[in-house]
Amino acid sequence: MRAIGGGAKSLLWLQLKADITKRRVAVPNVTEAAAFGAAILAGVGTKVYKGAEDTIKRVYKEKETYMPQEGLGKVYDKHYRLYSALKDFFNEIEAAGKPP
Repeated sequence: MRAIGGGAKSLLWLQLKADITKRRVAVPNVTEAAAFGAAILAGVGTKVYKGAEDTIKRVYKEKETYMPQEGLGKVYDKHYRLYSALKDFFNEIEAAGKPP
């Protein structure tokens, strides 16, 4: 999984994503994907680069990676199941507290 944009700036969120999804999370050297993509396409359009795939292979680098911490994914799964079981109850409480 790759993290881009503002979410790629928070070490806590990056580690949480890895732990919850139980997957490796990579942070590219350029996290502003829209601007980076536009620059690549402009380079391809002006023939500075051969093609988008070739360019990405040459310029894309991973700055850092986050690996899931052993066992934490199971803890998150357990609490998510608890939340799922209580979600309708929470919505009912919220609706009951609102004026008609």
